[in-house]
Formats: sequence, C-alpha cells, structure tokens
Amino acid sequence: MNNNETAKLTHIIQRHSTLAAEIKERKMEQKELEDGAWEQCGKSAKCVRQLSKESKWDAVKREQQRQLEEEIDQCRAALGLLSDLPLGQVELDRMGADEPQHHATNPKYKAKEHKDKRRRQPAAEATA
Repeated sequence: MNNNETAKLTHIIQRHSTLAAEIKERKMEQKELEDGAWEQCGKSAKCVRQLSKESKWDAVKREQQRQLEEEIDQCRAALGLLSDLPLGQVELDRMGADEPQHHATNPKYKAKEHKDKRRRQPAAEATA
C-alpha cells in the first residue's frame, strides 16, 4: 500500500468509528425516549416502537397487515383463544357453544384444573 491508500483507509476507519459511536448514542436516546413514553403518555416502549414502524408503511402495506390480522383473529376464534374477550364470547354464542373446553389456553378451563397453582398476593400488595 502506498501512502495515499493508507491515508484513505485510515480516514475510512476513523469515519466508521465515528459513525458507530453516533449510532450507539442515537440508540441510547431512542431507548430513553421509548422508556419515557410510559411516564409521558402511558404507552409502553413496545407500543411506541410498533407505531413508529407502522407510521412508515404505505397504504398497500397497511392493507396487507389488516388482512393478516383478520386472518389471525379468525384462527384465534376457531381455536377458542378469544373466548375470554367480549367479541369472542359473542362469537361463541353465535356458534351455539357455551364454553370451549377443548382448548387448554381457555382461562376458565385452566382455572378449573389448576386452582392450587394460583399465585397469592404478597401481604404488602393486599393491604395497599
């Protein structure tokens, strides 16, 4: 390598290092912003990240996501995963089912079988 190439490589490495440090700093700022969202507006960091991601979507991507969520909800309903929600209960009533006990994720079904596994509240929380 000649002196010119060495100088260029040194510049590239220094610039890369600088950018890496800036990226790390921005990520820390982003994390602080996400963590502060709960105090400022009652929203979780996960919610902020998801909404930020969705805000970049175009109309086609939004429609694809809506269709995917609709398909997932249909599968959840078929599996009895929505039975503990009001709309899930309406769907069960519409189908003529009282309570789907065929699926282990049904909270009512679990509560009947595992009553002894319920967690007790600590005394400090119970009196608060």
